[in-house]
Amino acid sequence: MSVFDAIASLGEDILIVTRASAGAYVKGRYIDGPTALVVADDVVEAVNVDDDELTLTAHGLVTGDGPFQLTTDDTLPTGLALATDYWIVRVDANTVQLAASLDDAMAVPRVVVDIADVGVGEHTLSDTATTERQNRETFAASAASVQPVDGATLQDLPEGQRTDELRLIFTTTALKARTPTTEPDVVTIDGEPWIIIRAKRWRAFGGAHTEAYAARTEAP
Repeated sequence: MSVFDAIASLGEDILIVTRASAGAYVKGRYIDGPTALVVADDVVEAVNVDDDELTLTAHGLVTGDGPFQLTTDDTLPTGLALATDYWIVRVDANTVQLAASLDDAMAVPRVVVDIADVGVGEHTLSDTATTERQNRETFAASAASVQPVDGATLQDLPEGQRTDELRLIFTTTALKARTPTTEPDVVTIDGEPWIIIRAKRWRAFGGAHTEAYAARTEAP
């Protein structure tokens, strides 16, 4: 067994990563902020019952956008309802799935609405007065292992983070560390958020890997 295989075997997909793309630092912790989203009504071009997908060519939406609602000139596909909020799960540039809540849309794995038939007539996806873009994404880190670190190892933690607990993470997934101008990745360990404060990318054993320090965040 190679060293890479040994690292990978310690745990597959044990970390959930949250990556923010807009927001502000608050007391040393990066807080992402949703922003209002206004989009034109979009006619559903096709319904894929097997994969619970809607075709919306060049839709420009990302996972977590919502809520959206559906209208129809006849009958919606079974599984979908009128006057009901849905959140986007992006499949690709031309295809989406729908989730019944924001939590379902951002979950790993995603939890999407089961569509049983294509319905009848023309269906339209529309934004609402409260539609937002979350400016974040979630995904599982692959081949990750987490090791305890002596809390004295790093002391350059800003207000809002705890110096008593650090974790050293090895993963094949690239992680972004906190810098003065960019937001850090947040990883979920045992259901709690940890902020990446230092990260180094390196290549060995036939692949690229990340070695990162994560600091436990203060409880909200």
